[in-house]
Amino acid sequence: MSKKNIYDKFRNNGFTEVKCDKLLYEKILSLIEESRIFFDLPIDLKRNFYLKNNISGYKELGIEYSDKNKRPDLKESFSFRKTEVNLLKIKK
Repeated sequence: MSKKNIYDKFRNNGFTEVKCDKLLYEKILSLIEESRIFFDLPIDLKRNFYLKNNISGYKELGIEYSDKNKRPDLKESFSFRKTEVNLLKIKK
């Protein structure tokens, strides 16, 4: 599938399907399960992964917003880049 085809599907449908091999599929399923475990943790534990002044790490409900401060996103999020793994240590 070409980049343009992927872009068009996202733009027109809001999603696309990407085929992958069994090993990658299993890793994706494992990542989904790990994320469920993380987001089920108590808020005080998840806050240990908040990275101040950084776009990565844990973000609570209402921290991010799409287009206006008055309309916060009603979701938690967690993101990081490969180069930031060492920043994500639990605070003691």
